[in-house]
Amino acid sequence: MDRRKFIGGLAALGIGGVLLPSSASAMLAPVEKARKKKAPAYLDDNLVCIISDMHVRPGRYQQEHFDMTIDEILALNPLPRNVLCLGDIAYLTGKPEEYAAAKNGLDRLEAAGMHLTMTMGNHDRRSNFAAAFPEKAAASELPDRMVYTVQTPQRISSFWIRFRKGRITTSGSLPVR
Repeated sequence: MDRRKFIGGLAALGIGGVLLPSSASAMLAPVEKARKKKAPAYLDDNLVCIISDMHVRPGRYQQEHFDMTIDEILALNPLPRNVLCLGDIAYLTGKPEEYAAAKNGLDRLEAAGMHLTMTMGNHDRRSNFAAAFPEKAAASELPDRMVYTVQTPQRISSFWIRFRKGRITTSGSLPVR
């Protein structure tokens, strides 16, 4: 299963992170409501935000969409303790300036206390990524790969989402609160 099908399945199951700004305005109503309340947000250790295919391109509309997505995450209440960036941080060829632009936004999430875990996509270049995010590259559990473990208080054991012939099936169990 590829990353895009996996993320599409998460959305179909109602599991997800932040919607891109091009989404229906009704879906963004809770974000707008949270912005207006200005209530102090707290970090929920069991909440995980998943973002993917950011394709940050400085000076272009992709940068604006990325910045809006970061604003939407920061407006959540509660805030997610973990943010998973599932690849394609860079626009097309993983240029250093694309990672620098992404770092500016992602640093805001970490400054708010969120733990950021990042993976590589087909548009990312490991050497340029490592130059912009040396602490993330050094934290990988395998040399020459970007492999991480995300710690949460609740444990999920063997929960799988499968896509076959246009149908989503699951196996395993999720912890019940």
